[in-house]
Amino acid sequence: MILPDFIERFEKLSNEKVLVLTAQWKGKTDKRNIFLIDSSGNIVWQIEKAPTVPDPHYVLNFPYNGWKIAPDGKLICCTQAGYDFEIDWNTGKILRLEEYHRW
Repeated sequence: MILPDFIERFEKLSNEKVLVLTAQWKGKTDKRNIFLIDSSGNIVWQIEKAPTVPDPHYVLNFPYNGWKIAPDGKLICCTQAGYDFEIDWNTGKILRLEEYHRW
């Protein structure tokens, strides 16, 4: 397994897979910084890039900064812009906007 960046957070799941968040820094352009890794160390998927969301003040196009697993088992990944997206466990694709948090 070779991940492109420094690992910032990881969580081992009950199905012997691991969710991994890679660190972001100034000048970094890849916004797809959450991965699902299998027990052999292979990348199962790399998360879909969060869509660009127009805002009256600026364009919100930030990397992910974490996730939560909802009580019903849904994977919710959040961006630095305050958007939470439900993510498909099998593909890493965005299913829907879950919530928006204004600072």
